[in-house]
Amino acid sequence: MKQSIFFISLLLLPLFIMAEESQEFKLTTLKGKSLHIVTKENGLDIKEFKGKVVFLSFFGYNCPPCRAEIPEFIKMRKKYGKDLEIIAIEVRGLGKKHIKSFVKENGINYPIVPFNKEAEKFAYHTAKKADWKGAIPFVIVLDREGEVKFLQTGLIPYKALETAFEKSK
Repeated sequence: MKQSIFFISLLLLPLFIMAEESQEFKLTTLKGKSLHIVTKENGLDIKEFKGKVVFLSFFGYNCPPCRAEIPEFIKMRKKYGKDLEIIAIEVRGLGKKHIKSFVKENGINYPIVPFNKEAEKFAYHTAKKADWKGAIPFVIVLDREGEVKFLQTGLIPYKALETAFEKSK
């Protein structure tokens, strides 16, 4: 009897894991704009960017591959701006003053979220949900409905970014 209860418990365990409650996060960009994010089974609802493809990038200001992808994101944003949003979360803890300089120096044309308590909670949730080990850059591509279509750790070439965008429209 105990074995059958244990076996049934094991069968039901995935249902409890999959039925994870949604979580809400409010991230604030460097320019003070709030981003309201609600988790869902296979993605994220980002209220401010509904109907757009979203590239969510976790990066470090002093990470060479992260710095190499900045011009690629800038080109993508210029080319697909009305249909694409890019959000970059700086995870190395660079202060706001220095991030502002970094954004200006690199001509970044997309929102940057400084690493703070809420960004840390969101990064932790993302790491757990996506089995992300913390290596950067780490990019999540969401389609227009907020479903995850692509995950990548490491530098993504421009052509691959375009392909991920096209397949997520």
